[in-house]
Amino acid sequence: MNSKRHKSLILFGLLICMYYPNGSTATVFAQGIIGTMDLYQFERTDNIVQPDDSELTIVGTATLCRAAQVLEQMYRKPVTCEGPTEILQWDDDVDQEIMPNGRIERIPKRVTFVIPNEVKPDKNKQLTPSVLAKVVEAYQKQFGGPKYKITSSKWGLHLIVDEVRDKNGQFVKVKPVLDEIITIPSGKRTGLEHIRKIVDSVKASRNIEFELVNSDPTTNVWWQHEGIQNTPNIARILRGSSGSKEDRLLYEDKLSFEWGVNKIAARDALIDLLEKANTTLSWMINNTDNADNIAVGLLVINPLVVSYLYPDGRKFSTTLQYDREKKDK
Repeated sequence: MNSKRHKSLILFGLLICMYYPNGSTATVFAQGIIGTMDLYQFERTDNIVQPDDSELTIVGTATLCRAAQVLEQMYRKPVTCEGPTEILQWDDDVDQEIMPNGRIERIPKRVTFVIPNEVKPDKNKQLTPSVLAKVVEAYQKQFGGPKYKITSSKWGLHLIVDEVRDKNGQFVKVKPVLDEIITIPSGKRTGLEHIRKIVDSVKASRNIEFELVNSDPTTNVWWQHEGIQNTPNIARILRGSSGSKEDRLLYEDKLSFEWGVNKIAARDALIDLLEKANTTLSWMINNTDNADNIAVGLLVINPLVVSYLYPDGRKFSTTLQYDREKKDK
């Protein structure tokens, strides 16, 4: 990865961290960008608390995708979000920034979006497409576009970009990148390698720039049901900063499993892969641009965020990991 691309990914991570000033999203992104996530946290159902009302106000770009993550936190259910992977063309949808080198960058407009109170769990027994539709309706009423559609699967709910405005302000249909039909030959790989296969297949089928943001090798533990996450120093071993090369290869082999798909949508392939994980995972897709002003689609995969209370009443947010771990192991 060149320095420009690396800088873009870091900036993307920092922008996302800005959406939750209480640090919950920064914690999520630490897994992928910096790799500092605690690997030894297990499911805890005691003392889980709902987001504060202040967290219902989202300031920044990609606010609808951020709202999806708040709903995940409320209901502990995946709400994936696939935003535009192309640079937005309608001037009212973007802010333009002049970079030090004189290049003009078009970035999604920074806005303030308030999630409607009527979608909170105290007013709904469960998160359904109709509840999510109220969030989308409020967003579209306030900002107009891009427009999103809602689908559901056995994994959760999915917000998928459906229309964007062209240079003249007219809405036009777009084909989401995960609609691409892909085939991945079955093979023994780690979970991270399987995801990369999905990303590479989409890139080849669509002929676009598409990248996985959080590629820390410790994410492979999300697909392990054998308790490897309890191994002392496993994070450093997988990153190659502790132990021998033989240790790392040994654990990579233990974390590998057979998987492949044949002629299905990339989204269905991703769901099929995530179903094999021991952690409930969700994804978000957004974009940045490279040095040639070419759009780069960015895929982020992370566990759900939950908030707990310390015994003294202080609140902290973290990711819910290993919640799908088989109880008999």
